[in-house]
Amino acid sequence: MSVPEVLEDLLARTALADRSAFEKLYRLSSAQLFGIVLRIVRDRDLAADVLQETYVKIWHRAGDFRADLAQPLTWMGSIARHQAID
Repeated sequence: MSVPEVLEDLLARTALADRSAFEKLYRLSSAQLFGIVLRIVRDRDLAADVLQETYVKIWHRAGDFRADLAQPLTWMGSIARHQAID
């Protein structure tokens, strides 16, 4: 399985409230999302807070992910960017 396929599977399982899948999703994607957020907010502590809020949104909105419209990391990155800007 490729990384995008793994992330798709983890998002699908997260949409079903699978905490284990969500933890794996976090481990596989948090470094990249942290980098996105840090480039926007330019403060590590604030970036950590924004990242936490990002994953809360991902938890609640995982069922909205559509693989035919975006790659998983692109979708999560969009959430992270919007959260950092807000």
